[in-house]
Amino acid sequence: MINYIYNGENLSCPDGTSYLDLAKLNQDKYEHEILLASANERLCELTKTVEEGANIRFFTGADAVGSSVYDRSALFLFLSAFYDMFGQEAIDKVQVHF
Repeated sequence: MINYIYNGENLSCPDGTSYLDLAKLNQDKYEHEILLASANERLCELTKTVEEGANIRFFTGADAVGSSVYDRSALFLFLSAFYDMFGQEAIDKVQVHF
């Protein structure tokens, strides 16, 4: 079992539990979809596994951090489509301005 802290509570979960698993358990406490987690003040993708003693916090698209993650994901999806359409050999440089 892995011990962690969430909302000031000491909790535990089985070894190998991902932040996504915990996000699903706690999604009903959030108005918006959980997009990202932090463990001990370090941002973590939801696919990562929970570490012993982690102090966990979740972020949604309503949070500045969550919103920037969403923007970044959309940008990478756009760039992937751009390269698929034109081919990497046809592109010298791509710049994105916000």
